[in-house]
Amino acid sequence: MEKILTNLVLLRSSPSDLALAPAVSPEALNAIANQLRRPQLRDQGTMAPGQPIRLIGVRDQLSVELQDRRIAIEDESDHLPYSPRFWDLVHHVVVTLQADFRPFGFNFEVAMDHPDMTSGALLSRTLGAARLSSLAARPVSVGSSTVQIPSVTSTDLPYTWTFTIEPRFDDPYAEKTYVKGNAHFDMSFALELANSASIDIFAEFSSITHKILELGEGE
Repeated sequence: MEKILTNLVLLRSSPSDLALAPAVSPEALNAIANQLRRPQLRDQGTMAPGQPIRLIGVRDQLSVELQDRRIAIEDESDHLPYSPRFWDLVHHVVVTLQADFRPFGFNFEVAMDHPDMTSGALLSRTLGAARLSSLAARPVSVGSSTVQIPSVTSTDLPYTWTFTIEPRFDDPYAEKTYVKGNAHFDMSFALELANSASIDIFAEFSSITHKILELGEGE
């Protein structure tokens, strides 16, 4: 599998934080930039509502987008979604801003190569709703060119996730298939637990995608 990107969105956790969100100081921006390799500031000035600031790490392919109520951290390197580098940056940004941010959305995308079978054939021959539901032990939604696999709802887990499988560029003749993972955290979920949750989510994702490829090879 080829990792395409990882993205984490964090929100301020209380209404009072939302109402009193301060601008980001030059000192805080500098501290965050120092965690990136060859940093560049895409938007000049201090942060104001509706005017995000985006810091880019050119060498490590990491970026941090700052708004008064929201942080988005993205990794376009080939590191896996649970890599320590990514989560160390997340922690450093939140500590530097000295505000109570909580994880809200965790997203990643990978590409699966299958040179002996087109993406359309993989979907149609191995991803039938009944067959995959049995494989994944959960309900599956099949569209014209996509398959969606949801997590099993559980009161024990403060998050839910969905995996979406689709051909590259919606082309059924492509020999590469994209799989996107999207997780939503309950706002009571502590940031310190998000890294371990990402490992669990990606492990589930890896298990399902490997079984899908095995089904394709078995046809």
